[in-house]
Amino acid sequence: MGTPSKHTSSPILNDGLKLLMTKAEKATTIAQCRPLLIELIKTIGTMEHNNQQNIIQLQQQSSQLQQQILNQNTELLAKIDTLLYTTQRPAPSSPPSQSQSQNQTQALSSDEKERLRSVVIYGIEESTNTTPSLKTQDDNDQLTQLFDGLNAEVSIDKHYRMGKIGDLPRPINFSSK
Repeated sequence: MGTPSKHTSSPILNDGLKLLMTKAEKATTIAQCRPLLIELIKTIGTMEHNNQQNIIQLQQQSSQLQQQILNQNTELLAKIDTLLYTTQRPAPSSPPSQSQSQNQTQALSSDEKERLRSVVIYGIEESTNTTPSLKTQDDNDQLTQLFDGLNAEVSIDKHYRMGKIGDLPRPINFSSK
């Protein structure tokens, strides 16, 4: 693409500037060009002033839009917080009636009942005793100390270590009475 000719005008030039350009092309002497150049400089100055005013106006509008967006974001965050709060709260419910509780208990198998009463605890050190009965007694004592420290009344029905002996202590599965 070649260089634009002297007749090509930019789309931002207004009609007055186009007219001055046409007059300047027809001028043949310096005396004729001088007033046209002065008028051209004034027109360009006016256009620059108008552009600066437009820039200031656009900056103000941008600031207003930014503030509106900030306000909307704040409102949306408050709504999200409210929704999170309401969805994370447990829904109010009435306790199951005695007949519902009995029906649910009757429908459960003995394995399911066992699972409901079972808890697995991790991180309790294993006994260094060599006999299984002493290891079991140590585990029972540690569980009792744990629940006493938590001030929890738990009656241990049975307990056992899960998994293979390794570097980490095996979890203890126990069920309450």
